[in-house]
Amino acid sequence: MKITSKTKISKIIEQCPDAVLVLMEHGLMCAGCQFSKDHGLEKTKKLYGFTDKDIKEMLKKINALNKKKK
Repeated sequence: MKITSKTKISKIIEQCPDAVLVLMEHGLMCAGCQFSKDHGLEKTKKLYGFTDKDIKEMLKKINALNKKKK
């Protein structure tokens, strides 16, 4: 399954545990966050002031890791 900006962060981490490293690289400590079950990267963008480019970069890295894993 391809990860999108609307995929809940908890689901991203469940599907691709290495995604935590990408999220942390961008200052997101989502692995233990209570909101990870409710927010995708799109919502996080609004909360943390990320640009569309930032989100695309994160998704590109996460999907590459996810694909490599399989």
